[in-house]
Amino acid sequence: MLSEALTAATGGLDPAAAEEALTKAIKAIAKQMAALEGKDYAAMPADQVARAVAHTTKAGDVLFRLLEFARGHPDSRPDMGADWLRGLTDEQLRTVQRWVEEREQKEGA
Repeated sequence: MLSEALTAATGGLDPAAAEEALTKAIKAIAKQMAALEGKDYAAMPADQVARAVAHTTKAGDVLFRLLEFARGHPDSRPDMGADWLRGLTDEQLRTVQRWVEEREQKEGA
């Protein structure tokens, strides 16, 4: 019953299944990182090296944030929230408000 309550409280996400999936993902990332570490990049075209670096960086960032979350630390990414609205001029803010109203009207129709 507790498992069902947790699943319901998390919007249908089964915590045990999520934990198992994350464990598998971490193991997969570790294998991929080991394969990348042994790769000779000198023979690769520059665009492929750039893609490998981008993917490696992204995987490392995701893994680091996951570990920090598991340790109980907050997300290290800046919270952009609605703070960006303060940088808008009055005219720009009115435009955004109009877009929101138009979207709400379309969704309401």
